[in-house]
Amino acid sequence: GVLGRLSGSYPGSLGGVLGGLYGSYPGSFGGVLGRLSGSYPGSLGGVLGGLYGSYPGSFGGYLGGLSGYYPGRFGGALSGLYGSYPGSFGGYLGGLSGYYPGRFGGALSGLYGSYPGSFGGYLGGLSGSYPGSLSGVLGGLYGSYPGSFGGVLGRLSGSY
Repeated sequence: GVLGRLSGSYPGSLGGVLGGLYGSYPGSFGGVLGRLSGSYPGSLGGVLGGLYGSYPGSFGGYLGGLSGYYPGRFGGALSGLYGSYPGSFGGYLGGLSGYYPGRFGGALSGLYGSYPGSFGGYLGGLSGSYPGSLSGVLGGLYGSYPGSFGGVLGRLSGSY
């Protein structure tokens, strides 16, 4: 799925560009939110706003000037993403609502839900109890995360 103007060859489960994406994605998902450029052999490679990089892990994402290495299962598209993902990630980023039996269920911007998996997050005004690997607020997040991922999307600072 391309949300905006998509162009590319997608042999994997999903190839999604959210706003002018171009690329070849052999993995499950390759998503650029803004202008993405990169090779993503892992499950998901996502750039949120001018991201560039190679992501051998499940997810590598810039979420508003984010920089980090993510060996975990997370893959997120920020800005009007829609899809059904029984695998590692199922997310509506931008008005997300859903049930996620996989490792991550995340809505970036107005998210609400119950997450039995590794992550349950409100991204943009997050509030909740996170027994899983990650508890993250995207939009002014700061904290110490002993789990798989601790991230602030929109001025991120942390150890991953």
